[in-house]
Formats: sequence, structure tokens, C-alpha cells
Amino acid sequence: WLITHHESSVNPARSAESKTPRLNKNKSLWNKVKAELDGKTWKYVGEHFGKIVKKAYDKPSSQADFIQMLKMVIFHFTKVPVPEQKRISLLARALKEAHVSKQK
Repeated sequence: WLITHHESSVNPARSAESKTPRLNKNKSLWNKVKAELDGKTWKYVGEHFGKIVKKAYDKPSSQADFIQMLKMVIFHFTKVPVPEQKRISLLARALKEAHVSKQK
């Protein structure tokens, strides 16, 4: 699904002759945990969300990117209650803000 999503999300205004290759960052992020999550339920992923994120990456900015990818996959394949959706989004935002504040 991440490959299909990546291919369908290309900006139609992007030149086909661009010298910079378009990378599927979400697929790279997923590859980091796919073996660990293979065969697990979405319930398991939800219950161990924080642990999965921390194990995959240690830097807040990388964790935030990973959360965005995981959130996109979870929301595509499951029904997530709105309060949980907001909580996940706030977690990603807080990690991004923590990263930005360390840059200053």
C-alpha cells in the first residue's frame, strides 16, 4: 500500500526530467519495523505504539516522521476513534516541536 500511495501522490506539476529522484521515505520507515510487526494485530500496534516508535528511532524528529507514517498506515487500514487520532497527531507535533526548539 505504501508503494501505491507514493506513486499516486506525485505532484503532477513535477517535471519527469527532474534530476532529483523522488524517494519513498514512508516505505523506508516501514522497512525498519515490518519484520517486528509481521503477524501482529492493529490492536497490538495501538497498545505498543510508543514502544514501537522509541525502538525504531531515538531522535525526536525521526520519531515524528515515523509516527506520521505509522499513523497514515493505521488510519488507512483500521477505524481509529477520533480522540486517539488527535492524541497520535499531538504526539507527532510535540516531537517535531521538541526537535525545532533544540535547533534554536
